Amino acid sequence: MTEKLSTETKTLLMARVDGAEELWQTELYQTIAAIPWLRASMAHLTALNDGTVLNDASDSFVVSFDRAWDAVMCALDLQLAPLEPFALCIGVHTAPVDTGDTVDSVDTGGVARLRDLAHGGQTLISAAVAALASDRLPAHAALTPLRYRVWPEPLYQLDHPGLRTQSTPDTPITPDAQHLSSTQ
Repeated sequence: MTEKLSTETKTLLMARVDGAEELWQTELYQTIAAIPWLRASMAHLTALNDGTVLNDASDSFVVSFDRAWDAVMCALDLQLAPLEPFALCIGVHTAPVDTGDTVDSVDTGGVARLRDLAHGGQTLISAAVAALASDRLPAHAALTPLRYRVWPEPLYQLDHPGLRTQSTPDTPITPDAQHLSSTQ
């Protein structure tokens, strides 16, 4: 992909299926049957929210947005979608880019770390995204601040009554060491 970026920042949404390795080993046929629905849902919801798919593996994907609130809305749509047997771990982060850069050159490190901190059904939002999107959240959605000592900036969880994962502002995130080590 060599599409030119139209803004000086991009908001990236990165998602993975929670427990994908185990699903492939223990529920192979159900997983094989559900992957096309996951990919079609991801493509449809990305398009509805004006996103561009950058990378689409069978059980993970990266999507780029010009506007932070579109990325947050897409994350909410994905978490509310009926994607069983899958639960998505989603990170959303805004990264600066040079206007001459291509979509392929956007650094995905920060959003990958957020995604890897999230557990199934959870969406973690960086402070940069929260600042840009907090006044444009959909009805009943909220960004709940979380405490996490290792993260260098404030961190937020996307909350909505329809989501499986709800938290309180005091809830610390317990990172999954297996996923953290894959990004370091």
